Amino acid sequence: MAKTCAYCDALPPLTREHIWPNGFLKRGNFGVKFSAKANKTFAGDLTISDVCPKCNNGPLSTLDAHACELFDRRFSKFVEAGASVPFTYDYGLLMRWLLKVSFNAARLTGQDVALLSRYRETILADHPCSPAFVAVYVATISPSHMIDSENGTSRKIYPHAARCGPLEIPAIDVSDILVTRCVMINSFMFSLLITRSSGIPTGRVAELLRHIPGVPLALGGRMRIGPPSLPAHVALGGVTAWPKMESRR
Repeated sequence: MAKTCAYCDALPPLTREHIWPNGFLKRGNFGVKFSAKANKTFAGDLTISDVCPKCNNGPLSTLDAHACELFDRRFSKFVEAGASVPFTYDYGLLMRWLLKVSFNAARLTGQDVALLSRYRETILADHPCSPAFVAVYVATISPSHMIDSENGTSRKIYPHAARCGPLEIPAIDVSDILVTRCVMINSFMFSLLITRSSGIPTGRVAELLRHIPGVPLALGGRMRIGPPSLPAHVALGGVTAWPKMESRR
């Protein structure tokens, strides 16, 4: 059976789809990428060759354009400790773009693909809409002051990274009722909660929400975020580890 478009099931030819928008990566100068599937970093772009030209150059490109506009206006600016920042956006476009990036990354690793594929039509929609049964929390990340334990020199580490993948909350397993994923762009961290059905136990979700950083993404497309919920060394987690460094207390 011929491989078809991951978004609309169109037959070949198929094109390469960047996990992150190409213009987005160039703006951020994200020179090193990390693949969880390969468990390594490398210099090339993360792509997957399963999207038809119509989807790639049409609705997916529209979502990427909004993300690039947000990068120019907000994501390119780091957030300092204790600061709060204004954030304006198109709620539907941003939500659909976060799902697009998550769906792209999921297909690359093979994790959460079935659930995210339910949102293909929403991602491709040519009219204003937002996905059902998806909640997004947004938090900001502050730089970390790190000290070299050998020579005592210090360095300020900024969260310069674009990452996407499953969001694991220690000691809380709700995978039977929802999927949690994270999209991180420099100082901004978006946590996606995608339910498997419309009826879920509110008590279990409430327990999870106590551990999700940030606040719900505002429906109106305008909010103030902060102060930061996480320091950079925690948010980056080790993909960009700095050997022999420890947090300054």
